[in-house]
Amino acid sequence: MSASRFATLSATLAITAAALVPAPALALDKPEAAATWVARNRAFIAVSQDLASNGATILAAQRAACRGLIGEHLRIGGITPHWATGAQRDFCRAMDGFNGVTSVKNPCGDLKSAAGKYEKAVPFGDSEAVTETSRQMVELIEIIRRAASRSGFRKC
Repeated sequence: MSASRFATLSATLAITAAALVPAPALALDKPEAAATWVARNRAFIAVSQDLASNGATILAAQRAACRGLIGEHLRIGGITPHWATGAQRDFCRAMDGFNGVTSVKNPCGDLKSAAGKYEKAVPFGDSEAVTETSRQMVELIEIIRRAASRSGFRKC
């Protein structure tokens, strides 16, 4: 590689790395991170409470409610407990699987994993809503697991 190409590549990498480092103004504090986490779970719960949805559209709506989760976790990942981000990740992975994403081999296992993580809930960011929302997510997951089992997903 020529010296000018190496210099260009190095400069590009440095600029890219600088752009990826979160700016202090974008950093959230613990209460904001907890509120963001709770709001995402409430979006999952709201999908299931939409009486106009049926089995086919509720899966698509749940998957839509998962959009942007990775970016959100990048913003709050260092603040929220591992169980909290893992629970949401596993839940959304299961929704991908139920929606036919072939890389997800066991959506029922992902749901079980998500429920186990939500069951570990303890308040963080001075938010008691974390534990209540987690309890509601466990209930939602159990409903989804029963429906999936009736639909032929034996492992649920």
